[in-house]
Amino acid sequence: AAKTDAEVLGVNIVMLRRQNRLTQRNLENLTGLSHSELWRIENGTVNARLSTLARLGQVFGLRVVDLFHPTVAVNGAAE
Repeated sequence: AAKTDAEVLGVNIVMLRRQNRLTQRNLENLTGLSHSELWRIENGTVNARLSTLARLGQVFGLRVVDLFHPTVAVNGAAE
């Protein structure tokens, strides 16, 4: 089945976090997200607010739209 936007985002955030050798706690500190909020995002069970997406994008040097690209975590920002 096709992944929802929230699921694609979650997979990408986990991969980006691991590629950048960040723990969940590191990413929580960098973004100001709570542990439960980050957990829900990574597990694709919540539609994140735009302000949250902007903070995540800033940490990884990506535009918000790039966070939803199916291969962003593998290849970096889409062209």
